[in-house]
Amino acid sequence: MNYETNKTLFPFIDKAGYKSIITLDKFTADALPKIVGDVHTWVQTQYEKIIAGEKKLSRRAVGDIIRRIAFTLVINDIDECDL
Repeated sequence: MNYETNKTLFPFIDKAGYKSIITLDKFTADALPKIVGDVHTWVQTQYEKIIAGEKKLSRRAVGDIIRRIAFTLVINDIDECDL
């Protein structure tokens, strides 16, 4: 985790075969494993699905989509009593 920004880094392999990194906020990163299991594998799978469907998205746009999906999963998993 990056303590200066309260973000957690997750590496993945991009379409060119190079290592890349996506950041998730700490809240999402802490809650996501309970929902998806291995977050690194989940990030890689999401990345591959997104670029397979739309090859012209920028790197930032792909990251934003993955972050939105992750946050939505976490929010949908929260019970009202957890708030």
